[in-house]
Amino acid sequence: MLQLPQGKDPCKQLPVPNLTAKAATWKGENVATTEVENFVSMLDFIEVANVFGVTVPQKTLPMRTHNLQGIGEDTVEVSVDLKLVRGSLYALGKEREENLSRLRSDMQRDHEGRIGMVSIKLKDGKMFDGDAMFSQVTEHLPNYARPRFVRIQDALPVTGTYKQYKMGLVNDGFNLTCIKDPLYFLDDTNRTYRPLDLKIYNDILGQKIKL
Repeated sequence: MLQLPQGKDPCKQLPVPNLTAKAATWKGENVATTEVENFVSMLDFIEVANVFGVTVPQKTLPMRTHNLQGIGEDTVEVSVDLKLVRGSLYALGKEREENLSRLRSDMQRDHEGRIGMVSIKLKDGKMFDGDAMFSQVTEHLPNYARPRFVRIQDALPVTGTYKQYKMGLVNDGFNLTCIKDPLYFLDDTNRTYRPLDLKIYNDILGQKIKL
């Protein structure tokens, strides 16, 4: 079951100032959102597409206690933020490498940049085809530019100047606890976009699924 932090509302985030960003960065690569929109919109069941970048939330790791043997007569216990102690652990020397490696494996690694997501409106009478969309994006887009998530909406909001509105979509991300619209996830193994469920969502947060 999805566990949410106590006292926090995941649906209420700080606003994103750029409402109509034309580019996003994922793993050091710049992604032109309009180019991705053009390729996605070529599919015959999609009326309009809005591409944007979203951050990947992560579960908070529980504090763990590690015993650092051999640094004196006593055993030292570390029960603080693992990232804060990394520098100090290096100073312990090579004989502490085994302990350091264990700490490294427990450190939570951040995803770099914003991963691609697309919100789409389907044409009247059409249904979403995950297989066709997978073929389209893998044929025309490099791996880093392919939308990893799809959100299907009845209508896509626009700004007062009729530009696609991205801020609310970026804030929502692919959070299943906030979004009632259908969500899909790019499944490389099965070569399709499959419905995003709580198991996949939790596996992404826990980094069991690598993006």
